[in-house]
Amino acid sequence: MNDSKFVPAVGSLPMITKKHRLPEMEEPLAKKQKFNNQNPDSPLGLIWDANNWSCAYDSLFTIFYNIWVQKPRIWTRRFKSLNNAYLTMLTKGFKRVLHEEQSFEDIRDTIRHELHTLNPAVFPIGHVGTSVAALATEMLRTNDTVTSSQLVCTQCDYEEPKMSDRLGYIIHADRNTSGSTSTWVRSLKQRLEHQCPECLADMHRPIYYDKPPMLLVLEYPTQNVETSHRLKFNKPSVDLYLKGIVYLGGYHFTCRIFSENGKAWYHDGRSTKNICIDDGNLTGRLDTDLRECRSRNLVLAVYAQLS
Repeated sequence: MNDSKFVPAVGSLPMITKKHRLPEMEEPLAKKQKFNNQNPDSPLGLIWDANNWSCAYDSLFTIFYNIWVQKPRIWTRRFKSLNNAYLTMLTKGFKRVLHEEQSFEDIRDTIRHELHTLNPAVFPIGHVGTSVAALATEMLRTNDTVTSSQLVCTQCDYEEPKMSDRLGYIIHADRNTSGSTSTWVRSLKQRLEHQCPECLADMHRPIYYDKPPMLLVLEYPTQNVETSHRLKFNKPSVDLYLKGIVYLGGYHFTCRIFSENGKAWYHDGRSTKNICIDDGNLTGRLDTDLRECRSRNLVLAVYAQLS
């Protein structure tokens, strides 16, 4: 994503950039499922594909859908603004799912096929796992510049002009990342070995979002990082709220979803199928509880604006 030390975690594979025209969604196929009628408040999830392991897609797309469905018009516009063909295709699919014109699984499989065609090594088919971080990176990839950086002295007032940075909407922790996710996002920087030409002190390059992001994915597996419930951005003042966490254990991804009313929900496409089950509330939840869910460990967290 950028030239800084925010690089994919071990196990994630680099993306291959290739121009690839995506087909329009096919005509609605036979429905595989309908919304859960037993609990109308339950968020919709994806049913796991046992033939072509789909848990990375199930977890991330379930979180994205339940962000989108809160305010479909707003989030359709926001997702399309990234000019990402795969995210645009997913957004169109969300509309069909909402109106029960096509199953969520069909939408997932169509996008998965396109990603597999793009890069079969990173997005395999069959009894092979997919990196959820690699998936998030490709789904949120944008050619637009959304961040800037500036070379600044750590001691005196010397600074150089701001320049465009390559950091996007997914940030990967490095070995030095610590504190909370809120602190981490407020103190993004590239680590340098330059000296100030004025006082010879160390220099660093802080990274800023040109405007607060609408959605942000943070990947920090095995890191001693506290998961904040909210990220604050200034100038203008905008808050992003924790909307989902993806967990990994036993070669299988699951997720938690957090509704706008503070409800927590658990989804595992292998056991809960196309529904999410009540998992208490986010309010007052300790970080130690967020780091682990049913013997699986946190991989990444998804934050989004509410309005």
